[in-house]
Amino acid sequence: MRLSARRAGSTTIDVDLDLVDGARAHLAAAGVTGVEVVLGDGALGYPAAGPYDRIIATVGAFETPTAWLDQLAPGGRLIVPLRLRGTNSRSIVFHRAADGWHSLDSSQTVFMPLRGLGDDARRIVPLTAEKDVTLQVHKDQTVDGAALAGVLDTGHHEEWTGVFFPPEVSLEWMDLWLCLTLGNALLRMNVDPRAVNRGQVAPMYPWGSMATTRDADLAYLVIRPAPPTPEGGRLFEVGVRGHGPGGAPLARQVAEEIRTWDKIYRPRTVRFEIPDTPPEADPAAGRFVLDRPTHPIAVIWE
Repeated sequence: MRLSARRAGSTTIDVDLDLVDGARAHLAAAGVTGVEVVLGDGALGYPAAGPYDRIIATVGAFETPTAWLDQLAPGGRLIVPLRLRGTNSRSIVFHRAADGWHSLDSSQTVFMPLRGLGDDARRIVPLTAEKDVTLQVHKDQTVDGAALAGVLDTGHHEEWTGVFFPPEVSLEWMDLWLCLTLGNALLRMNVDPRAVNRGQVAPMYPWGSMATTRDADLAYLVIRPAPPTPEGGRLFEVGVRGHGPGGAPLARQVAEEIRTWDKIYRPRTVRFEIPDTPPEADPAAGRFVLDRPTHPIAVIWE
């Protein structure tokens, strides 16, 4: 991570000695001065050179460390890739407001997670005997790998939503909505082409699909071509494929959340807060509060 102050220059911190040594060598070779490279846990910041005008985290975090907020100068900004819920992560620019930290901007992004105090470990759960379809499971998710064994060998149910996207348009806000509203937030389902060739799975993207689980059931997102727009533009319809004994109702639940997002929340903008006093959540109004040990995160559709 990087910490910057107008007068003192910049400080960069890493927990890995090899990376620290490499950074020092590369900076020296490039003739760059005014940058201090520190070996340490980035979650603790570096108070010796603070306060900072900017703190830029180049690792993913599940919670914003208190040290980062405390070491910012008045008017300073924090840029942090926050994993919000499940697989959803956004790099958010925060500034200080009267009642907490408010977002100025954000973009979808994924970084390697913090190690040390802010560790955000993940695990991999295979869905096929060949281990060529897997789920990436985060610590705020529950997945029973034994119950899901062979789930893709069962019949499937497809639920089409009537929700359309042009090609090359990101589904990031729909995915965020699903991560916030589903009981088990979206997981990344990675798929090897061999599983597609066997006919076991029909992922949305070449790498796989977003998915969710409930006990022994799996549902994942799929797409199909839709009739063109009146102007002749291409469209794709989002659907959900469900597997397992309760795969059909799970697919219907996911599809209904997609329709809700499309009808009510798709036109809205989203902001993020780290409030001093967490507000009451009101999902029906598009206000969600993500629990964290120290700094809960508010996600607000407005």
